[in-house]
Amino acid sequence: MKATTNNVTYVTDIYRSARYFTIYWAIPCLIIVITLAVFFSWAPQTVHWFVIPIALCGLLMLPDGVKWITGQLDSFDPKGIIGLYGFYFFYISPLIAVALGFNMYDAPPPPDWRPWFGYMGLLNLLGIITYHVGHKIGYGIGKSGGRWEINWDRFWLVMIASLVVTTFVTIYIFIIFGGIKGLMGAYTFRKVMFEGKGWLFAIGESMPKVLLLLVVLLGVRNRWSKSWPFIVFIILMFFILQFVDGGLRGSRSNVIFSLFIGVGMIHYMWRRIPSIFLVVGAALLLLFSYIYGFYKALGAKATTAMEKVEIEEVSKYTGRTGQFLLLEDLSRANIQAYILYKLMEYPQHYDLQMGRSYVGDVAILIPKAIWPNRPPTKMKAGTEILLGKGSYKPEGWASVRVYGLAGEAMLNFGPIGVPFVFYIWGFLLGIYRKWKSGWQPGDMRYVLAPVLSLLLFIMLFMDLDNVIASAIFRGLVVSLTAIGVSKR
Repeated sequence: MKATTNNVTYVTDIYRSARYFTIYWAIPCLIIVITLAVFFSWAPQTVHWFVIPIALCGLLMLPDGVKWITGQLDSFDPKGIIGLYGFYFFYISPLIAVALGFNMYDAPPPPDWRPWFGYMGLLNLLGIITYHVGHKIGYGIGKSGGRWEINWDRFWLVMIASLVVTTFVTIYIFIIFGGIKGLMGAYTFRKVMFEGKGWLFAIGESMPKVLLLLVVLLGVRNRWSKSWPFIVFIILMFFILQFVDGGLRGSRSNVIFSLFIGVGMIHYMWRRIPSIFLVVGAALLLLFSYIYGFYKALGAKATTAMEKVEIEEVSKYTGRTGQFLLLEDLSRANIQAYILYKLMEYPQHYDLQMGRSYVGDVAILIPKAIWPNRPPTKMKAGTEILLGKGSYKPEGWASVRVYGLAGEAMLNFGPIGVPFVFYIWGFLLGIYRKWKSGWQPGDMRYVLAPVLSLLLFIMLFMDLDNVIASAIFRGLVVSLTAIGVSKR
């Protein structure tokens, strides 16, 4: 009898191992092979050695994405989201760039992009390996435990205070800008009006998230119906309010990232939202990003332009095409390969920042009124990698590009910096996931989880100043409010 049980257990283990290998490794390999076959037949110029390292990058990222899609990872687990997006970021986007012959708009291209995509792929491959190692170590030494609950004794005091402050600041912003039309006009014609008002926007634009937090927590206490139509209605109302309160000054991320946080709160505190819902939502947000790009380029004139001409004409005029969305907004393949190209081929044209851009990125927390000569952000490094040493003039043109985790690391320390920043990124992810692994349903720390998941996710494609700005503008006020109404 015992031998039979052992045989059954052995067969079961083999089946589970085979199933795991098939789903998480064999299927990703098949996807990569099919993708290459499609690109090779569609664009023969993609037949080049650069596909080997980027395919390996995709292979190391996709299993986490598959786990996320199949529900093995939580819908808001950053590891799964990073895995799925990383498959596109490291593998698909360089293929698209080569297939379409895409070039950057602000710099002369290398003679051939493909070798540099290949070299960057090798560098990313090393970075991804250290990312996984860092995650394993961080998860191993991380700690979890305890519980946070809602403190109903001070709930209304904290919530009303937070709502009053954020609402008052929102009204004040609309007053000084002259309402919605005035805010849109300022973005279009007088962007200087936004200078020095960062903290005002950080507080005022948090009002929709604080209001949603109130609705979510009251729903938990009073056991409101959590039907899908009701949830979709709440999300839609939140999106509209956040767009009016935070989207009119030209920031798509202000709306999209806030929506991620809001939906995450509903997911953890009300009802689990499957990953397929987020995939559908991401597709809709791609359309939103494409249309919003016209406003980002033209401001209030975008509405008039789309009334008079076809959307394709507006797209060509502004440069906000589908290619731009896929390869500039959603990818850093070209700019990172270009940085590597300039560092290797023209090292005399650029001086490594050796961490100075990170110092400048952190310094954005201090208003210029207090520190007028604060260190420059990555804008200085980005401008000089494009135009050469000494080209950065704060009063003139400066690059506003975003370089991503690997890009900013190379601007500071050269290629050698990439695996180190990827290790730190993975280590922080591991610490967070271990901390979160011990939380029980209803734990108030779940309100903070979407904020932390968002920050860990955007580290891949954003720079340090963007991550800090996202923490301040999208997460600080709602997180402080959540902590204020919690007790351990």
